[in-house]
Amino acid sequence: MRQRGWTLKEILVVLAIIAALAALLYPIGQIVRYRVLEAKCRSNLWAIYTKYKLMKTQNGVGGAVLPRSPIAS
Repeated sequence: MRQRGWTLKEILVVLAIIAALAALLYPIGQIVRYRVLEAKCRSNLWAIYTKYKLMKTQNGVGGAVLPRSPIAS
């Protein structure tokens, strides 16, 4: 039996395919990362809003009139 290894050409072709796939997926990763940060920010804003409403209800404190839902999706 003859043992056959990988040729340099085959290794370079595989690396080129992997590089091309990575280049295609990189922008998608950026979009996903932005959407995650956006969702985290919306969640924080909603928490601040609900805590404000709770404080206003418990203490009877007036203040700025806030819309019913500050997050318009």
